[in-house]
Amino acid sequence: MNARHASLVMIIAACLWGTHPVLIKLADWTPWGTAWVRGIFCAAVLLIYAHVTGGLSRKSLLVQCFCGLFLAINSGLFVGASTYTSPANAVVPLLLDFALLGKKPLLGDMGRLLLGLAGIVAIVSSGLHGDGGLGNVFALLAGVAIAAHIFLCQRLNARHMGNREVLTAMLIGWLLTAVVLAPTGFALPLPSGNALVFLGLFGVLSAIPWLLWGKAIAYIPGHVVAALLSVEACVAAVMGWWILGEAPGPVAAIGGGLTLLAATLQVRAGAREGS
Repeated sequence: MNARHASLVMIIAACLWGTHPVLIKLADWTPWGTAWVRGIFCAAVLLIYAHVTGGLSRKSLLVQCFCGLFLAINSGLFVGASTYTSPANAVVPLLLDFALLGKKPLLGDMGRLLLGLAGIVAIVSSGLHGDGGLGNVFALLAGVAIAAHIFLCQRLNARHMGNREVLTAMLIGWLLTAVVLAPTGFALPLPSGNALVFLGLFGVLSAIPWLLWGKAIAYIPGHVVAALLSVEACVAAVMGWWILGEAPGPVAAIGGGLTLLAATLQVRAGAREGS
């Protein structure tokens, strides 16, 4: 996999992640129970994937455990953020934290990153931010946790181990999420009807992008990830408008265009570097 392919894979993951805040709201269940379901689905899919592709690696177990711990913390906080604030707001702090990761960005990379972040700010500033102060705090803390997770991911020897070290770290994180939150999940009745369907759909769509993430993250630095994942806020905003009625204004539409432009430019830059 080269930088261009990794960028395209990351954009697909971002689009899938963009559906999560809306699905969390539609599931209408306790955030910690929802995070528990997410942990179960993700751990199960990662175990199946590891079995099919040749197993796991514990070569850097201490780093992998911390990497998984930060992923588990992010999982619970992100679900809480998506429950108590708007879809777009739940994404913003995560992307800001990505800018602090990886190697020192080139001028062009930083320009594309700032373009994507400008688009996100435009989306949020046009009325999608909601009044969920608690959700915004959760989102900020989730951003710190995922920043630590990716910081450690990129220090594992993922590229030369066939991504097995990153896969193991992610599996540790999702198993930890499922085990720690199990008492909450078992103590509460599951939602019924459409809410249960949305909860199951959220679980399935949670696992797929993390598989894509694990394959692509070894090939692109954190600031490039931020530019690409700006698409996530755009998708979250569109989903919030379409399904929840959080209608964006003209400024938000311009912001969506900027995020898509930033991602497109980053993919083209990756293609030039890989040629």
